[in-house]
Amino acid sequence: TIWQAMILGLAQGITELLPISSSGHLVILQNWLQINPVPIIFDLYLHIISIVVIIYYFMDSLRQIHLSLISMLCLSSVPL
Repeated sequence: TIWQAMILGLAQGITELLPISSSGHLVILQNWLQINPVPIIFDLYLHIISIVVIIYYFMDSLRQIHLSLISMLCLSSVPL
């Protein structure tokens, strides 16, 4: 339902920036709200929307980052 989606979206938004598992909290809430089975695409949308909001929020800071720093960050994330 729309209310369940709003609760899950709120939990995702609150826990995304904390050093805890936002995915784990989604699973716990889905079990608590007895939402079975949850389409994986719904969780994917929640994470994508979180990334878009974070990029939008930090857009001014991201514009001030030099290209060399961005290339070093991309290179350092390759092993991951």
